[in-house]
This record gives sequence, C-alpha cells and structure tokens, in this order.
Amino acid sequence: MVTNNQSIKTVHLFVTSLGNHFMIEIAEIFHEGFKNNGVESQIKVDQRPSTHPEPGLIQIVIAPHEFFNLFLEQNLNSREKLNDFAKAVYLLNTEQPGTPWFEMTCHRAKFSLGVLDIAKNTALEYRQRGIMAVHAPLGYASCFEAGVDPHLLPDRNFELLFLGSISAKRDLFISQHAALFNRYQSKIVITRVKKPRFSHTAGFLPIKNGIVYFVQAKS
Repeated sequence: MVTNNQSIKTVHLFVTSLGNHFMIEIAEIFHEGFKNNGVESQIKVDQRPSTHPEPGLIQIVIAPHEFFNLFLEQNLNSREKLNDFAKAVYLLNTEQPGTPWFEMTCHRAKFSLGVLDIAKNTALEYRQRGIMAVHAPLGYASCFEAGVDPHLLPDRNFELLFLGSISAKRDLFISQHAALFNRYQSKIVITRVKKPRFSHTAGFLPIKNGIVYFVQAKS
C-alpha cells in the first residue's frame, strides 16, 4: 500500500458501465477528492488498466466484482489472465461480508496491491483475512449539486427517511413497524439489486436526487 503521497502523481479510476451506475458516481466522488488534494485524476469507463503502470501512476478499480467479471474478463486475449491485471491495481470495495460479491472481491484482492473500502468494519475483515486494506469513506462531492438550486428546494416535510436496498430483514422490520411509519410523514425508497441498475433503469435514484430527499428530511 502506498504511504508516501509524494510518490503519487496520477490516479486512474477504472469502472464499468455494465454494472450499477452508482459505481460511476462513487468514482466521481473519489475523482473530485483526489483533485481537491492536488492529485491528477482521471475516470476510465470501460477501459483496461495497464499491467505495468508507469512510476507515479496509481490504478484503482471501483467495484472489482463488477469490473473484472462484467467487463475485463470479456476483453482479454487468449494469453492474458485477470490476475495479471489484479497485480497492478488497488481495489475499491463497496460490498459487505456475507455477500457473494464480497467473496468475489476478496478472492481477487489476494492478488492485488491492496484494498480501499468505504466501510470501516469491512476493511477490518480484509485485514483479518491477511489482505492489506484501509478505510476510505465516501466524502462530500460538489459535483452532485450541479443543477440543484438551493433557493428552490422544498420544505423539510419528511420526519422519517430511509433510502436503501431491500432485504428479508429490512422487509420484516418495515412491515412490523408499519403503524409507526404511518404516524409520521415518512419517505421510504427501497430498491432491488438482484441485477445491475443503470441510469435509465426504472426507479433508479441518482445521488443528486437523493440529496434533495436528505434536504427535505427534518433530521
């Protein structure tokens, strides 16, 4: 894992359009973060990393369970192997332990330069498995305010707000507490993630729209 930021000149963020569009939004968050800290950054959509990056270039694959399986594996020649690329990149994980997507990433991470994880506990899980990992939480990105006029935002009408993916545990909790939610002005947005959700998928919620919901929430 790189520890001396003076050795980092450029960061390339690799992501695929064949996976969830949210991963491209995550790439945009990190892209802005690197730029704000004086590091040149580029987002590479549906492009192959170099197996021999030049000095000073850091390559980070966003959502490796999508990038390697949906894009890169389909774009190799007969002499190339996925792990040859894994050895030259860092992986940015977004999946939680206990899911098949996490295990896919964990397998690939054993060959990588290291892992960045948006969740602190998941980064710890990687380290417990002997894989170098650091916590890299999502930060603020002004790019998601584009086109949003703060003077035209609606009032704070929501007393309870939940945005997330569906699961048996969440479905049970919400159904058991329906009476509670009905007592308040509630906004519940639940998505199914059995397959990738693109920007044009019905019901897809871009981050900037989610921000509007947050602004409408009272707390």
